[in-house]
Amino acid sequence: LAKDTPAIRSLINPRQTSAISYSSSRLNASSSEDAVFKCGPAAGTVLSNVPLVLLQETQSHSVYLSDQVRPGEFLILHFCADGQVANEVVAATERLHASGVPVRLLPVIRSVSQSFNEVALLDATGTAFTLYDAAGGATYVVRPDGHVAGRWRVPATAIIEQSVRTILTMPN
Repeated sequence: LAKDTPAIRSLINPRQTSAISYSSSRLNASSSEDAVFKCGPAAGTVLSNVPLVLLQETQSHSVYLSDQVRPGEFLILHFCADGQVANEVVAATERLHASGVPVRLLPVIRSVSQSFNEVALLDATGTAFTLYDAAGGATYVVRPDGHVAGRWRVPATAIIEQSVRTILTMPN
């Protein structure tokens, strides 16, 4: 609103505002494993922003994690240090996409192998892995509004799918 309405700009000081957490929202996945994480954004909170490198085929450029959130699209962040995306995460993404759900899978990796030619976020410093308590791997499902729907250490295909489908089928 402040971007499009000049009269509102003076009412908002970004240094004095913070994102709202919806920790008990029905839009959060009931199966989210928040209790097993030591840190990182829990279900209902906004993604913590961190600088990364977006790898796309043979190109790369610096980005921030929050820049990857797109209106109308669910984002699945899969932290996999070795670059091997879990089959369950790939299967869930493909099934959601095949049924018309706007969803994008972005692996977050620690290094690039010479044979890597997919789209991924590179976290060479390990900052995101530490911030998201993902050293041993983790998967975050992010709603189109930038809030975390749920997070898991080793999610099953059905858990990821259900977290997204529940949000999409809620009554107004």
